[in-house]
Amino acid sequence: MPSEAFKRASHERREKSARCHRTSDPARFLRNHIERDLLMGEHYRRTARELGLALIDVDGSRSVEQMAATVETHFGAFCQGKPDRAARRDIMRQDAMRVGYGN
Repeated sequence: MPSEAFKRASHERREKSARCHRTSDPARFLRNHIERDLLMGEHYRRTARELGLALIDVDGSRSVEQMAATVETHFGAFCQGKPDRAARRDIMRQDAMRVGYGN
């Protein structure tokens, strides 16, 4: 789950704010869009806590490789017979780079 700072930086890095210029109040659109994302994130956090599920915080302080290792550690038991460790990390790295993590 992204921290608020990471979410805001990611929003800019991925140029999501470009859509706000199609509105009569771009600043309001941007605030509302980010606030909506943060509220959804809080809902996911609360639901995960209630269900006893783990969440991985994303704040940009860990590399893609470190995040992949964290995910792999958590889901390793579920990945038996699946692509090997190197292949899984490569897949996660590609996904992370596709959404702009690590830039």
